[in-house]
Amino acid sequence: MLTNYFTDHEPASCFVAVYTDKVIGYILGTLDVEKKKRILWRKIIPALLIKALRKKLFLNRGNFKFFLRISRSFVKGEFFIPKFSDQYPATLHVNIYKEFRGRKVGARLVEHYMKFLSSKGCKGVHLGTMSESAKNFFISQGFSILYKNVRSYLKPYTGKSYPYYILGKKIKNNGED
Repeated sequence: MLTNYFTDHEPASCFVAVYTDKVIGYILGTLDVEKKKRILWRKIIPALLIKALRKKLFLNRGNFKFFLRISRSFVKGEFFIPKFSDQYPATLHVNIYKEFRGRKVGARLVEHYMKFLSSKGCKGVHLGTMSESAKNFFISQGFSILYKNVRSYLKPYTGKSYPYYILGKKIKNNGED
């Protein structure tokens, strides 16, 4: 669900980092997060739900309890996110293999992605994370915190709720800020 839209509907906005013929990280993105949301809700999520029902995944007690926890978090408003797409229409998802973190791979991917967005005339990019280290990484890359909330659905598994951050960055296009 996390990668399907990017790889199947906007592959030109996806980039990989390779070291000695091995993929060590990637950045997946979209120029239009509203288009991504429409396709996600109209095509990807319904197909995944049908697949889950056919495989009877909700009959598994653990899966059903997890689904209920996410549903409660949704009803509590934990998944509410203000609309940032007018000023920050692009989004991204980045992942670097653990053994290559701290080696500037993520920074180089983000820099490359920002140049790509700039070349397309995009005025801003935003992303969400529950990771403090990811939040700090993106702040070091010039992103600002736009919104903060809490996610509690993992608390029964980890013993704690997690902050959820939305970070954004304006993109320089043709000398503009």
